[in-house]
Amino acid sequence: ISSTCELLFWLLMAMPDIDGDASRLPYATRIALMAGMTTDTNNFANSVFPSTLQMASLLLAAGTDRDAIVAKLFNEYRENRLRLMGHLLDKELRIMDGLGVAYMVLDMPTMRQFGVVEGETEGFVNLPLSIGKVRLSIFAREYETTYRVSLRSKEGTSANACATAWFHGGGHEKAAGGKIIKLSDGITSSSDVALYIEKAVKEFFGK
Repeated sequence: ISSTCELLFWLLMAMPDIDGDASRLPYATRIALMAGMTTDTNNFANSVFPSTLQMASLLLAAGTDRDAIVAKLFNEYRENRLRLMGHLLDKELRIMDGLGVAYMVLDMPTMRQFGVVEGETEGFVNLPLSIGKVRLSIFAREYETTYRVSLRSKEGTSANACATAWFHGGGHEKAAGGKIIKLSDGITSSSDVALYIEKAVKEFFGK
């Protein structure tokens, strides 16, 4: 299934007072469900199933304003986010030729430099997938005791398997997440994270 929001949608639709009629859901609930499904599928770019499109159709038919949701989600960021994105693509993007892997590491000093707030790095992991030769993209963001890791992949490469094997996580086949734990994984700097990622993907692809 595409997302927790989709799972919740179908549970709610089965409730006796809703009885399969999405228009009976409160408007705020419909907005939240559509927003959650949209972000988890990267605006229908991954993890989309027939039931996902059916959910979207039912919510639209019930009067949910998806255009307003998409505008809020993707077109109302602060300037800081765009400047951070440019910095990461220029200075931090690494591509492992021969493996088709791209990764970026965002450390806390850089976050302070650009005044990053929670949620502003959403979607950064998807950017390298626009490069034809990239089949797996990894984005690692530093927190106090961990680096939170997001993975996205193209058809034929399992982000879920990589996240499960190397990043204490899991998820969908082409969209997964996990973490690198600073102490137990021997991480003391962002350069250590880069080395960890490179070792992980080399072993994951049998190189």
